[in-house]
Amino acid sequence: YALDKYPAKVLKENLGKLYILKSLNFYGVDYGGTNDEKYRVYIANNGIDMGYTALFIEKEFHHEFSSILFTKFEESEWGQINPAGFVYFDEQTGGSGAIREGRASQEFDTKMHEAGFLYEYAQSTLENDFNSFAENIFVNDGIFFKLVEEYEKLSLKLDLIVDFYSSIDPRFTLEYFKEISLLEK
Repeated sequence: YALDKYPAKVLKENLGKLYILKSLNFYGVDYGGTNDEKYRVYIANNGIDMGYTALFIEKEFHHEFSSILFTKFEESEWGQINPAGFVYFDEQTGGSGAIREGRASQEFDTKMHEAGFLYEYAQSTLENDFNSFAENIFVNDGIFFKLVEEYEKLSLKLDLIVDFYSSIDPRFTLEYFKEISLLEK
């Protein structure tokens, strides 16, 4: 279902292969997903009993695929919305340090929202901040769009990511993202 949300041309030009594996572990850190320079996406699926629900797996796909797109179509204005003097805390390791240090929560947090972030893991790297929005515009539980209406900085980042995706394909509009969200309820 995740792939159906993208025009075929976008997938053909930007997705090499998709691998679903039981687990992903690098340097002693478990990952839900990753991607590589050959536009391949790897997603872990160790079963529902371990928390790998269909929703989790789909969000992981959108998260990782957005990294591929981000690398090709980087949005430079993103960080300007962050608080003055803000520095992502894990740019050197790309987020693995956040996971290792237990700073990778993906629970919505009002303090984070006020600063322009959806959750703690989004503060690890600019790419993970971007990915947090990508996974939530493609799959959300009905809360995401309410949050961006309530918090100005989240709304500004939403505008940027919608502009980014619409530059890839004009079908990607705010209305499109809201519509696919409604279909999932």
